[in-house]
Amino acid sequence: TILRDVRNPVLCVFTWATTWSAIYKILTKVASGRISCKSDAVVSAANYFVRHTSLPSLPHSMMVSAMSLLLVFRTNSAYQRFVEG
Repeated sequence: TILRDVRNPVLCVFTWATTWSAIYKILTKVASGRISCKSDAVVSAANYFVRHTSLPSLPHSMMVSAMSLLLVFRTNSAYQRFVEG
């Protein structure tokens, strides 16, 4: 079935995203000083990572808007084909 086919890719993407989210959250706390660290190099690396891995929200918003319009048009055309028989 389709669920068995997509299970492994979905689990892989979920694991990848969760791992990077956890790393980012931990390094954000290290960079802000909420987690103490004895090494200045680690704090400096955490600051660098946090500054350079943040993405602006505008491209994401634009992509979501474009994909939603595409989905609407595809759904509409599929429904028209279904109605025509």
